[in-house]
Amino acid sequence: MTITTTFIIMVVRSSVALSLGLVGALSIVRFRAAVKEPEELAYLFFALGLGIGLGDNQRLVTLTAMAVGIALIGLRQLFRKADADVNLHVSIASNNPSEVSLEQITETLGKHTAKLKLIRFDETAAAMEAAYLIEFRRMDQLTEAKAALRALSPSLEITFMDNKGIW
Repeated sequence: MTITTTFIIMVVRSSVALSLGLVGALSIVRFRAAVKEPEELAYLFFALGLGIGLGDNQRLVTLTAMAVGIALIGLRQLFRKADADVNLHVSIASNNPSEVSLEQITETLGKHTAKLKLIRFDETAAAMEAAYLIEFRRMDQLTEAKAALRALSPSLEITFMDNKGIW
């Protein structure tokens, strides 16, 4: 995007307003889908600003802004807390719903996971099934969670699944 903006500004230098209009028109064509994240929008404006600055031969100001922008992005990445990505689906089923409760299962999983989200819960008189999205940071957490669930009830059916492979 920066290179395209630079090229347009350099070619249509006689009228900066016309060249900015062309950049806007190209941006609309290129980015028909809405930009959902504020961070993405900031990067787009940053790229446009660099392209406009370079196209208008404002090299010193543009390169200074680029250096400051890269430094800020680097600092932000350095101090950003690593968010846990959900990496597994777990399904837990019991043919004896009075033996173990949803709260017990959720509490047990919560002790061993970095992130836990209940996505489905089915209960009948004869069976109970719960499905979660979970994040393990280490392989041993999966083993510990499985052992803790087995301690609740040896008859629990536990299924860990992911389309990318478990590890």
